[in-house]
Formats: sequence, C-alpha cells, structure tokens
Amino acid sequence: MQDSSDRPTTQVASVEPILKTYKDLAKRLLQDGSLRGSLKPELERVYAQLESWLGEVKLATFGASGGSGDAETQEIAALEELASGLLAKGGLVPVAKKCVRAASMMIVLTRRHRKRALADGSLAPPNVQVWSPLLVRAQDLHPLFVSCLLSGLVSALAGDGQEEMDDLSAACLLSWIAWTLQQWADTVALDPRETIAQALISLQSPGCSGSART
Repeated sequence: MQDSSDRPTTQVASVEPILKTYKDLAKRLLQDGSLRGSLKPELERVYAQLESWLGEVKLATFGASGGSGDAETQEIAALEELASGLLAKGGLVPVAKKCVRAASMMIVLTRRHRKRALADGSLAPPNVQVWSPLLVRAQDLHPLFVSCLLSGLVSALAGDGQEEMDDLSAACLLSWIAWTLQQWADTVALDPRETIAQALISLQSPGCSGSART
C-alpha cells in the first residue's frame, strides 16, 4: 500500500453517510424482498454517489501530489479511504452485538481449529448479506479494491494506532478476512491459510484486548 504521505490532504467529505444510506437500504431489502424493485433506483443512486466520492478523493490526491501522482496512486488512495470508511464502527463491524456467537466460538476453539473454521467459511461475517453486494460491486469496478480492503482489515485487527480491540470486533474482522480471501481466491496473491494465521497472531499484539486464547 502507499505511504501515508501520499494520502489526500484536500478536504473531502466523509464516505460514512453514503455507506450508512446503503446499509439502511440493504437491510430493508433483506427484511422484505418484495421491495427489490422499488429500492433498486435508490441503491443505484447510492452506488453513483460512491463512485462520485471516489472520484473526489482521486482529485484530492492529485492535488496533494502537485499533479505528479499517477493514476494508480490516486486509485489506491481512494480505495484505502473507502476501506477505512467500511471499517468504521457500524460498518463491517456492527455496533450491535451481532458477533457474539462468532466471537464466543473464536475464543473457545483452539488456534488450529480457529484457522480451519475461518478458512472453510464456517465462521462467516454476521452481516455479510448486507455488505457483500457493495463489496462485490466495488471489486468488479476497481480491481485493486480487495487488496486495499484486506490491508485495512489486517491493520485494524492489529490495532494500528487505534484503541484496544474487543473480542467481538476481533471476531468480526477475522471472519471478514476469511470471507474476502475466499471470495477472491483467484484475485488475491496471498495464501489464505497463511494470511489467516498472521491475522490470528496479530491478536497477540498489545493493542488488542481480544487476544487469541486457546
């Protein structure tokens, strides 16, 4: 991933309101499939707003670099900002205690069994049905997205410069890492089991209170 000095310094509105609108619409659709037709235009507007926001971040990156940054640098900066927004509380990590079952299983299982459960998908993210359409669409339009998302997930799990990680949040992040690796196994140049093993090791870091217990 790019150095933090390449991140945009020009003020760009937060992506979180766009993501919140998407989440609300996705949850309504999951609760009542008959709304698919009526909600489709609203979802399309949200997707268009997201693409517009990504474009703004790219322009901000271009301006911050004095016009010297290449297109890939701008794309990565925008996608890293999107990943950051997705990892804010209430995004991929729910505010409500919807990860209780996954977290409890993660704590009880031995490290070897945790890795196996994550790798075979038996510990799926609790809110995967809400967010997977947006993530899949983002990857379809932006091939570098999944690498930026994985980097953000692993960094968040390691607690890079953030407050201590609780068990529930750690379990959610682990399950999202596993899901992402499975979803794009042919795209990501990473070994799924090795990446999951590294993610589990990161739970031993001082910044993570949800340490991997055996």
